[in-house]
Amino acid sequence: MSHYSDATGGVDFGLCCAIGAAGAAEEVDIASLIGKLGTYNELRAEAAGTGLQVHHLIEKRFMAIEEIKEMFGTSGKMPSVIIDKDTHQMYTNSWRGAFPYGSNYGGMSTSTIIQFCQTEYSGCGGGNWLEFLSQWFN
Repeated sequence: MSHYSDATGGVDFGLCCAIGAAGAAEEVDIASLIGKLGTYNELRAEAAGTGLQVHHLIEKRFMAIEEIKEMFGTSGKMPSVIIDKDTHQMYTNSWRGAFPYGSNYGGMSTSTIIQFCQTEYSGCGGGNWLEFLSQWFN
């Protein structure tokens, strides 16, 4: 089943998805990709060669939580978004701050991860990021 969605909807992503300094013709192409939602595997090919990156909306290290592992099966099927490198690093740092590397991920609850997503992604993509995640988490 494909969870692909073009959730940009002409929304100004502000800090959620800043556009880098690309050439004018390339910028239009990049701008059309920023904020695009889908599974990691669906988006990876689209972002290739653009300088953009695919961000797992739930970091793949949380596949150690049994419920998340059962839900997605592989990290390639996890919900993701195309963003620029600096924005990706900002979100990685935020996840790392809330859940330091080396933590007992398997001992965490899915509800803790969902709560973090609700706070972290509030307003991102005009609310589309959370709406996209709701396909898996109600």
